[in-house]
Amino acid sequence: MVAMSSLAQSAPLATVPASPSAAVALAIHDPIFESSSERRRLAWADILRRLHVLELCLTKRAQLATSPTSTPESLAANNDDVARLRHELDTAVHASSRALGGLTDIKAILAAAGLTATFPRVAETSPPPTSAAASKPELRHMTVLNQVVALALQLREDVQLANHKYMAHQIALLYQSLTGAREDLRHHRTSIESRFDSIKASCSAPVPEPQLTQEQRQWLHDLTTQILTEALFSGKSLAASPTAMECLRAQ
Repeated sequence: MVAMSSLAQSAPLATVPASPSAAVALAIHDPIFESSSERRRLAWADILRRLHVLELCLTKRAQLATSPTSTPESLAANNDDVARLRHELDTAVHASSRALGGLTDIKAILAAAGLTATFPRVAETSPPPTSAAASKPELRHMTVLNQVVALALQLREDVQLANHKYMAHQIALLYQSLTGAREDLRHHRTSIESRFDSIKASCSAPVPEPQLTQEQRQWLHDLTTQILTEALFSGKSLAASPTAMECLRAQ
């Protein structure tokens, strides 16, 4: 008969690996279905994360607009990122509208949560709620065309001012608007790309009131004239603004 002490000291006959189930986290006491408060918490966590990322991207856009090293391509790429992030945020908000108390408007959500000051650029740039009619292609076309015309008219007026510090930023906005415009207006982007670096250098001059050169002013006048003529008088616009046409003829 083998003594018990010798059995305790002998080598094991086989090594049994630890069961994988020992590493699995148990959730026996957790509810099978998420509670409404948990859904609300998860929805807010996701929305806050998306708001933070979009705010950072909008901050970067503001920095690029005044940076002497930015290019139209970098500004356009940043605007594409902003558009993508805003679309993803809108999608997440609509998917979680029930958990957010039925709100789908970004400005209303920020105001209700007291977060307008936390995400000021998101609040400032968020468009009003889009109606079903606004989703029609012809109305989207009119919106973009109106933006192009408004920016071109504004540039024609501002080039007459004594201070051109923010002219490069305005031209970059016109460039981005042309990106979303119809095909026959997009070719003007090439002209902007060829002049943007020199214009940005003039606008960034270390003087109290930087100004464009006379040659740059003439180029900008000719560019905006061509854009307005093609946008309003080509016969392809759905409607022409009487105010815009009157301003163009006067200049």
